[in-house]
Amino acid sequence: MPLEKETTDTPHGLFFPADPGVHIWKDMEVVWAGDISVEDYMYDHQKLWDKARDKGELLPVGAR
Repeated sequence: MPLEKETTDTPHGLFFPADPGVHIWKDMEVVWAGDISVEDYMYDHQKLWDKARDKGELLPVGAR
């Protein structure tokens, strides 16, 4: 999918790979309910971003 389609067809103009994207809206409520700590949530979320990066699912970042 072209970069311009990825960035314009996503909610709020943000891009999240599939797994971290689902995790942020679904599992955040588990944190709000107090069932897991923020640290545990962020640890799991980072693992999902690392996996997405390893699979090449992140948008390219241009040079500054």
